Amino acid sequence: MEQRFVEMVAVETAALPDQVRAAVELRDRGLTASFIAAYRRDATGGLDAERLELIERRNQQFITLTSRRDAMRANITAANRLTDSLAAALDACSDALTLEDLCLPFRKRKNSKAAVAALRGLEPLADFIMIQVPHPGPVPFMAEQHISAEHHVLTVEEALEGARDILSERIALDAGVRRMVRDTLRDEGVLAVSGTKYLGAQRQRFEPFFNHRKPLRETAPADLLTILRGLKIGALRTELLIDEDALEAAIIAKYLKDPESSFAPEITAAVRDAFRRVLRVEMEEQVFASAQQAADEAVIADLRRQVETAVMTQPAGPVRLLAVHPMRGGGTAFAAVDETGACLEARLDTPAEGQAEGDAAPKTAADVAAELLETHHIRLVVVGNSGPARRAGRALQDALRGTRIRGVHVIHAPEAGISAWAAAAEAAAELPGLAEPLRAAVSLARRGQDPLMEMIKLEPRNLAVGPHVREVNQRRLQEGLYRTLEYCVCRIGLDLNSAPVHALRYVTGLQMGSAQNIVRRRETDGPFTSRAQLKEVSGIGEKSSLLCAGFLRITGGEQPLDATRIHPEAHEAITEALAAAGLSAAALPLADTVTVGFPESGDPAFGPLAIADWQRELTAPWEDPRGRYVLPEPRPRPERTRPERPRVDLSALQEGVVVEGKVTNIAEFGVFVDIGVGKEGLIHLSELSDHFVEDPKSFLEVGQTVKAMVTRVDPEGRRISLSIRATLPPREPDPAEGGRRGPVDDRPRGPRDAGERGRRPEGRDSRPDRGGPRRGREDDRRPHDRSGDRSAPRDRRETAGGDNPLMNTLLADQLAALRDKLLSD
Repeated sequence: MEQRFVEMVAVETAALPDQVRAAVELRDRGLTASFIAAYRRDATGGLDAERLELIERRNQQFITLTSRRDAMRANITAANRLTDSLAAALDACSDALTLEDLCLPFRKRKNSKAAVAALRGLEPLADFIMIQVPHPGPVPFMAEQHISAEHHVLTVEEALEGARDILSERIALDAGVRRMVRDTLRDEGVLAVSGTKYLGAQRQRFEPFFNHRKPLRETAPADLLTILRGLKIGALRTELLIDEDALEAAIIAKYLKDPESSFAPEITAAVRDAFRRVLRVEMEEQVFASAQQAADEAVIADLRRQVETAVMTQPAGPVRLLAVHPMRGGGTAFAAVDETGACLEARLDTPAEGQAEGDAAPKTAADVAAELLETHHIRLVVVGNSGPARRAGRALQDALRGTRIRGVHVIHAPEAGISAWAAAAEAAAELPGLAEPLRAAVSLARRGQDPLMEMIKLEPRNLAVGPHVREVNQRRLQEGLYRTLEYCVCRIGLDLNSAPVHALRYVTGLQMGSAQNIVRRRETDGPFTSRAQLKEVSGIGEKSSLLCAGFLRITGGEQPLDATRIHPEAHEAITEALAAAGLSAAALPLADTVTVGFPESGDPAFGPLAIADWQRELTAPWEDPRGRYVLPEPRPRPERTRPERPRVDLSALQEGVVVEGKVTNIAEFGVFVDIGVGKEGLIHLSELSDHFVEDPKSFLEVGQTVKAMVTRVDPEGRRISLSIRATLPPREPDPAEGGRRGPVDDRPRGPRDAGERGRRPEGRDSRPDRGGPRRGREDDRRPHDRSGDRSAPRDRRETAGGDNPLMNTLLADQLAALRDKLLSD
């Protein structure tokens, strides 16, 4: 990779150029991202798998770009048309579109208007108009010189029209002009959307975009994909609006030397034809294609994070569970499983359609659940994470409070793809005799025990949930989700003697055939006793064994270190270090106070970061990074009633009162907070802090408790305006600056900076940062003034025209009214 490409990737990945270069070298040697992130951390400075993947992707793009550039340079050189300026432009090119623009004039273009005009001998006239030299005469005089019956040029107008065609093609092929038009469409284009008469059944889905009119750069990726989907099926009509006259004038100014000369009409006509017939259409297609690709990447990244969060949910472990799975058509499926995930009992509770007089009352879902809990001695219930499942879980808890069953706890497990698995042939073969809803309930119970091991039975695309799953590039989605599952499996690790095929296939270095051969080898020759035996498996060579061995553990084998994450390549060094300290690997785990001295080595596999990992593994071998759900010990508690929190009437809410509430939703323009009055209040973006907040999601979190002042109450419109900024203490004046307020800290101040941090929302992942770039945290907030000028305005309100509190309040009210209207519609 060229040095300038290395620096570009380093900026994008928040890494150093040396880290990027080391990662590229390791990938060129055939090492995978998971292996490098785990066992070559010292070589890359601790880059995680996600950033290594991005570096790999960018490296492949630049390799393709470089190969294409060299091939084009060779062709142009062979035609003896390579100039110094073109060579410099090719060397500085860093994207595929610019490269194609530079080489476009050197391609053969047949049957175009310009090609026909050139055959008619009009190219010298076009050169004369382009150079714009007033000698030997004006344009009409020179055009008369090209009238020729032999070339079928009979009039001056025909000659000028042919010359304009040649000029128009030259302008349309100019790389600088193409870049100007493309950048203008991308940066200034406003995406206007309207519906068509072919909507049909799709009307409800696309109706929210009928009046969409927003800059293309500000259109959310998910919205853009929906709009492009509607455009593809003919339900929507799109238009990218720009100031075309201003853009045409800029292109004319690039070519026209004297607006008063006789060349002006011809140059202007050629530019207008090139722009409206060629540039506008082609560049708009490129802009939409680039925007769609960027939207694909953004949505796929969100889906990958969603799947990672689901499969890395904290497991309950090998305990008995009762799964309660509400069905769509009504009724509930129950499944009780033992510690190994085997189904103990499964029942379907369907709503009673008719009941004869005198018959016993049918059992309710709570009765069935209570019976199964008592029969199988279960005290842990798992429900899904959807809305109906959560309501079913709460109803079950309320019903069990009135019974003699105590100590029952409800946990939540992800439901993504559970119906697809229940309907698959593999599920029917694994759970014969059970209906689909019951198979889904069994799978839900197993997801409570270990979400990862159960969910990776599905194809990765079935784990992605959302309205835009089918709108993104399916190949990229499948590849991205597969990599995400690979990272998760390698982060947790597998037992070589018990892991199933569907889990082994996600270990880096192994393919499906290799995973099947491992299971076949276990069945024929017995369990593995050493990682070295992996090389005996068909399909696993030296490189595959190197990549996968560290992520597969063997408990009770010949080498005690095989039960840790320590790679076999380091076993000899660790054994010697333990012997020097008078210890043995058979005594694992070591006490936390024991520190083993490892010799320094120049090998990138034995650096300080690797040694720290070894020390951690020796004291806590193969610790699950997800943690483990700890069941509370059941104990009798005295019955006590909690006083119900009084709800405040909206009409009684006073302006200027400081209230406390929980963040329920975060939008681009502000934050909605539930303050217990039956109506959410809105904290506008400008009222979050006394500094400009660019992204409210990086400032607050859903579920966080905040304090805010009521600035406006509209009982009739049921709107409440809140302000965190009004609750912040004033800044101390800076005597050194004449009494002006001196911003000691330019970061936005809010709940996290004023001591009102609030509680983290329930269920939020509390794992430490793995070394990647931090997202959505205080370190990422940009100060309003980067120049260091202490006299710069502190927020938008001061720059926008003085202290006018009504401006922000009225805007907040308008946004709240718009939101209420959309929700009511």
